[in-house]
Amino acid sequence: MSLQSTPGMVKPGPDLNLSANLDFSRRFAEMEALIQRIPGVPAPIKKSTANSFADSPFVDAIALMEMPKKFNFPNMKQYEGTTDPDDHIAQYKQRMFTAAIPRDLREACMCKAFGSSLSGPALQRYTNLPNNSIDSFAQLTDTFVEQFASSRKLEKLSDDLYTITQRTGENLRAYVGRFNREKVQIPYCNQATAIYAFRKGLRFDSDLYKELTKYPCRTMEDVLAKAWAQIKWEEDEANFVGRANSSYYGGRRNERIDRKSNDRRSEPYPTSDRRNIRSRREGSGERSTYGRGIPRTSRPKVEAPEYLLSIEPVDLVAVMREMGKTIKWPRKMNALPEHRDPKLRCEFHGDHGHRTEDCIALKFEVAELLKQGHLREFLTDKGKQTYARRDDQRQTGPVDSPPDPPRQDRVINCISGGSEVSGVSYSAAKRHTRQVSNAEIQPNREHPSKVDETVTFRSTDKSDLFSPHHDALVISLHIANCLTKRILIDNGSSCNILFNSALREMQVDESKLSRRTTMLTGFSGEQKSTLGEIVLPVYAEGVNLYINFLVLDCQSPYNAILGRPWIHELKAIPSTYHQLIKFPTKWGVKEIKGEQRAARECYQNALKKKKQEL
Repeated sequence: MSLQSTPGMVKPGPDLNLSANLDFSRRFAEMEALIQRIPGVPAPIKKSTANSFADSPFVDAIALMEMPKKFNFPNMKQYEGTTDPDDHIAQYKQRMFTAAIPRDLREACMCKAFGSSLSGPALQRYTNLPNNSIDSFAQLTDTFVEQFASSRKLEKLSDDLYTITQRTGENLRAYVGRFNREKVQIPYCNQATAIYAFRKGLRFDSDLYKELTKYPCRTMEDVLAKAWAQIKWEEDEANFVGRANSSYYGGRRNERIDRKSNDRRSEPYPTSDRRNIRSRREGSGERSTYGRGIPRTSRPKVEAPEYLLSIEPVDLVAVMREMGKTIKWPRKMNALPEHRDPKLRCEFHGDHGHRTEDCIALKFEVAELLKQGHLREFLTDKGKQTYARRDDQRQTGPVDSPPDPPRQDRVINCISGGSEVSGVSYSAAKRHTRQVSNAEIQPNREHPSKVDETVTFRSTDKSDLFSPHHDALVISLHIANCLTKRILIDNGSSCNILFNSALREMQVDESKLSRRTTMLTGFSGEQKSTLGEIVLPVYAEGVNLYINFLVLDCQSPYNAILGRPWIHELKAIPSTYHQLIKFPTKWGVKEIKGEQRAARECYQNALKKKKQEL
């Protein structure tokens, strides 16, 4: 059975099918646009077509041109769209000119390789260019500059040079350098404007300003010639003055160090001349008047300590850099740069002006470090004899008062049961500790400045204590220039212990820790291995002893435990009943009070740890 066409029926054909497909595509595009307008609906990911690998913004004459087989893209920084596009195009051209490209292929190669010089947003814009839209390299660069016009630098004008002026304290060489750097960035700089702007930017009282005002120059070359002549004269004069007055500037600098020594160290550098100078000034009520009417010959000169080390000062500075915060580095030189010799450099100051071996501040710092026990392995034979003699004098020499405590770099705070008075539980210990805060403490008694060599304890020694008590003797001492709190005095301990947490807070160089472990045995026979040993200075009321500590890594309410080695070396007599340590010195009998509040807090923390373990 065959179908016959009915009169008036339209027979489908190619044109009708094409029209239907176009209408379907149009409606589909309109539907996608409507979907994208719905809030919260993500835009559909565009699918790549089968021929997308051949997409190119260039016409076929460029896109189908084959690159030379031996072409290597030159190495250059890729452009991201944040800098001036003109600078990138200029750099790209110069790099491509160095590549071996035949003349008839040069434009096509420059067009096709341009995308390799882009990255980020710039490359994304390049790949989004319409197909077959670029027919030359000139059109490509014009399109590129238009896309990134917002990143172009504003063209500088000659009048911008008027904003450059010589700063306060700035030497002529630095001003000329800044002016030239700005001038070369002006494409078409007016010479008359540049000359006038250079002169107006100079300081009004400078010799070069007077010279250019009296004898104007017609070219910028003449102006710079006069400027460089003046620079040479100023630098030669500064070098001459620096050599002639090096001792004067050194004296002034160290007088400032002396006047401000209490800010840097609690114990001044050991130079009696400086103390005499200061005392004479203070006693007469005179104010310091350096540089105001006092002749140079009458200014007091500070004598630096003798350098007694066997290594060169430059090598010593390298060793000091490895010592960390033990070193107190000097401040910047106060003398103006033009008053310092640029040919002489000091590694200790990190600036020019004098040689490292002539640096007075370095010699004072070395003397202080030697006094603390550092750098003694570098002492010469003369230095060893000198410091051995000084140590003997400190042990036997008569003085009126003990030395000041060492500088305090930092304070080490700290984060044992069964007493019927202090309590056997954590709650009882907590109530016992609170008594220190709530009770009324009697005022401290006065002590005479001198006492007999006989060490005695009186009933009045415990008049300001909270009684009754079974508190341990806990004190604070300077260990390695750190005020270390919560130190337990334990005459039942045969060693001195420093806990690793406190050692880390002191920021002591780990290289000083001797990795010689020791097995410690506790009361019930438990054993604990130490991390090693370290020797640190311990200051107590004028007596500075170098004590060997065993470093222990475990939790403890204390920072350190001082046992019989320290007690016996100090010849101290501790009394937990009086919460006091007394020991004889050449200045009389000295004492260190215990800290009852700290002792009870440590006791409380020890019981709290036990409770948590249970």
